[in-house]
Amino acid sequence: MKSASLETPLGILLMEADEIGICQIRYTDERLEHREAPTAVLKEGIGQLKAYFNGDLKNFDVPLHPRGSVFQRKVWSS
Repeated sequence: MKSASLETPLGILLMEADEIGICQIRYTDERLEHREAPTAVLKEGIGQLKAYFNGDLKNFDVPLHPRGSVFQRKVWSS
């Protein structure tokens, strides 16, 4: 899994993705220093979040691949 961080008006977000899509976005206290270039999915997610915080985007269409327990997946699909 690859990750990227983004400074936002609400704090620093850490985005994690696999080859399918974004798996997780969460707040963190530290901006990560990345040695590898972000994947296409991470670049798209970062771009959409930047557009959202600039007021230019209301609906996201970046591919998602959330990971969670059986219960969590059931709730998300409801």
